Amino acid sequence: IAVGTSKTYIANVVPADAENKNVTWSIVNGTGSGVIDQLGLLTAQSPGIVTINATAKDGSNAFGTITVTIKPTYTVTFNSNGGSLVASIDNIIDGSTIIAPSQPEKAGFNFVGWYKESAFVNTFDFLMGTIHENITLYAKWIEIPTSTGSSGSGNSGGGGTKNPNANMSKDINTPTSNPTNVVPEITSSTAISTALAAGKNATIALDDNTKAALVRGSDILAAASNGMDIGFSKGDITVLLPSDTISSLNIKETSKVQVGIVQDPNALSSSIYDSITAKDPSNAKLMSKDTMVISASIDNKSVLTVKTPIKVTVDISSFNLTLAQKLNLTGIGISKDLSGSTTSKQQGGEVSEDGKTFTFYTYTPGVHTIAVSDNLTKMELQISNKDVVVNGQKITNDVAPFIKESRTLLPVRAVAEGLGATVAWDEATKTATISNGKTSIIVKLGEQLPNEMGSVELMNNRIYVPVRYISEQLGANVIWNAQTKSVKIYK
Repeated sequence: IAVGTSKTYIANVVPADAENKNVTWSIVNGTGSGVIDQLGLLTAQSPGIVTINATAKDGSNAFGTITVTIKPTYTVTFNSNGGSLVASIDNIIDGSTIIAPSQPEKAGFNFVGWYKESAFVNTFDFLMGTIHENITLYAKWIEIPTSTGSSGSGNSGGGGTKNPNANMSKDINTPTSNPTNVVPEITSSTAISTALAAGKNATIALDDNTKAALVRGSDILAAASNGMDIGFSKGDITVLLPSDTISSLNIKETSKVQVGIVQDPNALSSSIYDSITAKDPSNAKLMSKDTMVISASIDNKSVLTVKTPIKVTVDISSFNLTLAQKLNLTGIGISKDLSGSTTSKQQGGEVSEDGKTFTFYTYTPGVHTIAVSDNLTKMELQISNKDVVVNGQKITNDVAPFIKESRTLLPVRAVAEGLGATVAWDEATKTATISNGKTSIIVKLGEQLPNEMGSVELMNNRIYVPVRYISEQLGANVIWNAQTKSVKIYK
């Protein structure tokens, strides 16, 4: 709690069936000071430590105490050094970070950054720099050189339409746009605590100049323990960390978690951009607006993959897509293979019932976009149901998928053929070879599969395989729905 703010405290009276749970509130001021009313509302007056007492009114004289630290607040002032006025930031709680203000402007100069000293020795780090006193930050400028060259044709002319990525040559995970601001911990914490109090999922908003949000590990764990999802929104994109995804990450109470969204169509290579735009005339517009770089880190260590997927929702209401286009929308993940070549993977997804949003899931942060596909395969199956739906057509198998050791198993032929692959069985070696023309997978009866994916089983003269393992090896994206006990496979 900070000076000048208030917080309500609640006494936990035991036993739970006590007839009189009323208490009397009192405060003992120590190095700090405050007042508390009989509803438990503490108002902080000066920084330091105070002790709050709650005494039972049932005549037992039972009581409880809590020590509260009241934090001071500070002001950061911005000296723009002849540039446009930048308002100060007031009431900053001790130890908090701040969001960088909008960049000032100065005719004939380029803004370099904010410095701690008027001599411009140390830049101020808006991501990690915490405030512990009143400070002034100073704007540094560099004069724009005056051009004295001729105005010949050079490269300024030329007609025709230019591929926005035609001259791009860079790592696919490095966006060309460069927002620098970060939502501070205190803002994220407030969003999560407010959502917890309301029993809703939390959403932390990033504006156009903000690249990421910083979140305390304790806040994220509190959300997950209450089954709450945490969303990060930017423009028409929302990246959601479901509670089970959060639980699967190695987050500690003291961790610093950062989740970022940068919208940048130039994160796509020219070859991938061209191949996707050739599939549908709307794809250029879709990728221009909704190509994104999703990042996540825990204690400055990048999260490269997650065990349960991240949910990405995009508002598509402004694109005027036809029903056929919406039904063929897919998320696309961009990555590099072992040779260093850039590859794309269709991740599928679903349009909302009102047709206004599109949602896909990914196991890997990084570069993603959405587009209309001309070759998307959608396969859906449900536990204990013999029917498998492939691109809207129902296929009835003679056996149903089932769960064993948290893995969904189905006969290898049903999975492979649904994804356009063939299966060859070798009785002598007890192996099955699954091939789709590009990829061949060999699995052996009884063997343990990589990455704790389970094993190959023989039951009722059928070879059963974990659906996720075979599907992912064939380049598909597999999404499990615990509520409906169903699996959706996209390729």
